[in-house]
Amino acid sequence: MANKAISTLAVGSSVYLNVGGVRKEFLVVHQGKPSSMYDESCNGTWLLMKDIYENRQWNSSDYNIYETSTVNTYLNGPFFSRFDSNIQGIIKQVKIPYRKNGGNGGSDQSGANGLSCKVFLLSGYEIGCTTSDFPFFPVNGTKLSYFEAGTGSSAMNKRIAKLNGSAAYWWLRSPLTRNTSGVWRVDTGGDCDSGSASGSYGIRPALVLPSDAIVDDGGNIKPPIDLTAHKTLINGTAYTVKGGKCMINGTVYNILKGRTLIGGTGYDITFKPSYDPVFANNTWEQIIAACHNNEVPETWKVADQKTMAIGGVDYLIDIIGKNHDDYSDGSGKAPLTFQLHDCYGKYKNMNSSNTNSGGWTSCAMRSTHLPAILALMPTEVQNGIREVNKLTSAGSQSPNINTTADKLFLLSEIEIFGSVRYSESGEGAQYDYYKAGNSTVKQRNGSADTWWGRSPFGGNSTYFCDVYDNGNVGRNSASNARGVAFAFCF
Repeated sequence: MANKAISTLAVGSSVYLNVGGVRKEFLVVHQGKPSSMYDESCNGTWLLMKDIYENRQWNSSDYNIYETSTVNTYLNGPFFSRFDSNIQGIIKQVKIPYRKNGGNGGSDQSGANGLSCKVFLLSGYEIGCTTSDFPFFPVNGTKLSYFEAGTGSSAMNKRIAKLNGSAAYWWLRSPLTRNTSGVWRVDTGGDCDSGSASGSYGIRPALVLPSDAIVDDGGNIKPPIDLTAHKTLINGTAYTVKGGKCMINGTVYNILKGRTLIGGTGYDITFKPSYDPVFANNTWEQIIAACHNNEVPETWKVADQKTMAIGGVDYLIDIIGKNHDDYSDGSGKAPLTFQLHDCYGKYKNMNSSNTNSGGWTSCAMRSTHLPAILALMPTEVQNGIREVNKLTSAGSQSPNINTTADKLFLLSEIEIFGSVRYSESGEGAQYDYYKAGNSTVKQRNGSADTWWGRSPFGGNSTYFCDVYDNGNVGRNSASNARGVAFAFCF
């Protein structure tokens, strides 16, 4: 059997990926986009780990909110990093249907409003269960081709999974809609029941690969082979030609296509676009170039995400604004503003003593802590970040607004919440990410935690504003160490 595209495999086929250096079997459970409920990013080959990988808590507390759950953070952080690096680069960033804000009181989201992630748990609907069988399932997906609908023996047998050779319970991403603590799971016979979110049960990671990924004779997955790339030989070395320029009558033109003659036959040459329409499929070098050249595709949207390694740890980065921040050199608007989706791994204080005197302009967070974090970011990112103007009150209960030129910065109260409760007026405008209702809860090392803003508290000279672990605006003594969710622009 020769190498073949993964899209040619039948549903139910087995393929293999290394996870932490161990070869693991995955099942092809669907080919293509499952239904119109899914974003176009979900169009690919869906894989599900055949056996249960391990037992883990769905959440560290009994709240059934998947988007902030411990298991979602784990799958898209430590677990994702266990794949070989060449496979990490091709796992698609997808937007999957989910129950936003948890079971009771939450709302089902789909399409472009789906949850952005790379690795995920399957939903009840995806394994063939519906509210006709179980009345408290959220409608967060469509049945995948591998599974069968209903509760017959054949359907349930398809759902049975083993841990260390024995059938075991495994988690779904679907919360129980009648309360705020229960989560659906599959039992040892392939039927569905629920357990408390803080319980420890099996996980079967799922992911989507591009349809042109390659499967070799042994079922091992390899990155796609670029059959459209063009090469030229210079002094015995082959170079890939990705584009070019030529000068005609003194004017420089981009070369987008052409023709070449091979064996007497003319072939068209076309170059791929510089940027992938799916934000997460681009490298950070491409994203930086798109911002610097003001060529950001319309398909890159607020709330799109991509991982970035900082100090050897992978963090999710959100787009929180488009054309929001002004470049400090006066050259116009930064096309995109980015922020950590959750907190940086280490606590930091705003100042070593309890003072907000000097405000954001002279605090230790701005002068010491953030520059140290910047130095841990990828070199191309450090070089690509541009200073933007940030407006912040002067501290010590002063209503005066200072303008600073910042590479990394924290958000002001109004930039997060769209209103002022504890800070002074005039510190900018709310980012579209938060205006759209995205959560202000951020986690640190898997648990919801308080995170700093840059606004001095207007009621005294010792506090800065922050965001509590429940997502509400708060304030705290400047010397207290809290979470950091910084932002930046290219």
